[in-house]
Amino acid sequence: MRTLDRLRGSYVHAPGWVQATGGRLLGALPPRLLYGETFRRFRAEIDRSACDAAFVEARQRQELAALFAAARRTTHYAPLLAGIGPSPTLADLARLPVLDKQQVRENLAGLLARPAAEMDEVTTGGTCSMVPLTWTRAAA
Repeated sequence: MRTLDRLRGSYVHAPGWVQATGGRLLGALPPRLLYGETFRRFRAEIDRSACDAAFVEARQRQELAALFAAARRTTHYAPLLAGIGPSPTLADLARLPVLDKQQVRENLAGLLARPAAEMDEVTTGGTCSMVPLTWTRAAA
């Protein structure tokens, strides 16, 4: 992956004629080669999901458990999740409030599941009438 990252950086900073030529070459590659192992794995899971309901249900339980485990590490969601067991359901997810940008902006520190020092800053594009929202995300 580091090699692809370096190549991607070189491509972005290359002269236009190099990007045009490289773009045509890259466009000829099948996505499974172009996007790597993570893409192939997710593509296979998507394909399997179309015909394996048990796989979808197991994956849903796994992802909900991971989501709720992360949310329990926040000061904002921990109290709201106190009555929910270790195997949350979609009904449990539906009980949680939907936050707007202002609520996120006002309680950003309380929404972090990891220390801010371990996070990267990310900013939304905003709209013509809204100030962009800036928050942090887990560093890779």
